[in-house]
Amino acid sequence: MTTPIHPPGTPSPYEDERLPCGRPLSRVRADREPGEGTWIMESAAARTLRAAAEEVPGVRAGSCRIIAGPNAGTSQVTVHLGVQVPLSTPDLTVLADEVRRHVTETAELSLGLDVAAVDIHITDLADAPGRSEDESGR
Repeated sequence: MTTPIHPPGTPSPYEDERLPCGRPLSRVRADREPGEGTWIMESAAARTLRAAAEEVPGVRAGSCRIIAGPNAGTSQVTVHLGVQVPLSTPDLTVLADEVRRHVTETAELSLGLDVAAVDIHITDLADAPGRSEDESGR
């Protein structure tokens, strides 16, 4: 299971560990009562959000960081997501908005995260899979 559960009112057993796969995010699933102690590791949440981004045709998700809000005690997060998009994309802003919508819905509905912002970083423009150099005009 990707969400370790621990007794209410006790710190996460993972809080002091600095694992290479990330840190725990508290307050998963907004429909749970506060203090129920449900946690998900950032790496598992990031994997879920990358999959949501890749639901948009032609998008390949890369690095995904989930950053807690600047104020102590806030449950809001900001998602930083790098994506590769098709070279033939007519409007990058429209595509980024679609990716942002998919990621926000998944973060809020599936993971219960309170999303303040989703920052989309277009890291590469690529030919469609399977196109040869002759077809791309190079």
